[in-house]
Amino acid sequence: MSNSKEQFLKTEFFIFSWKAATEHNLVWNKNTTDKAKGNFRKNIKEFLEDKLLKEYGERKVTEEEHIKNIADLQEKSIELGNRLNFGTCQKLLNMMCKYYWCVGFIEEPPHLPIDSINLKNAGIKDCNWTQIEDKNEYKSIIDKIRKKAGSQSLAEWEIVNWKRKTILMNSKLFKKNKKNAKFFHKKNTFCVFIIKYTSKVPFFVWEIFPRILGKSPKGILTS
Repeated sequence: MSNSKEQFLKTEFFIFSWKAATEHNLVWNKNTTDKAKGNFRKNIKEFLEDKLLKEYGERKVTEEEHIKNIADLQEKSIELGNRLNFGTCQKLLNMMCKYYWCVGFIEEPPHLPIDSINLKNAGIKDCNWTQIEDKNEYKSIIDKIRKKAGSQSLAEWEIVNWKRKTILMNSKLFKKNKKNAKFFHKKNTFCVFIIKYTSKVPFFVWEIFPRILGKSPKGILTS
């Protein structure tokens, strides 16, 4: 893969991961300016990429190391002046790991993103992932999901149970008309690139397509 393609994917993966981690909860301090938000996201992105490339890319990270990395991400957010809670940090790091793993940038991650979909699939009720405040609460939820996963790894269990068909069929892209569906397959170069590798990449990556062809987040790194 060329460096330009790799950088493109990394930027897109951060955008999707950031949106997934922050769209359901408040993450900004009061009166935070757009410029400050952009700088914060840029620094968090660089921190995550450095972690993923140097640690997860070289070997299979242990569960203990992974949890420490989530805590380190939270510490980094505090250092940058905008504290993210543990629930937000685990979702951000775990989403990045999922995307990176599925395209072969890193080894299989030890965990999966704790979110409403995975909690529902695991049969866990009365749990709001956006309000997870410490590693003990996080580990307790991971242990419950692991029991549900059985012999499967957590990362594999999520891929198998991900409701991708529902996401695709309910997207605005496929609700418009058949012409848009043809455009989806033939005209968008990023989609074609991923489709060419669907025999090697888990199909959950398809969840990002409607966002790319619809209204994708603009200026998320610099605004």
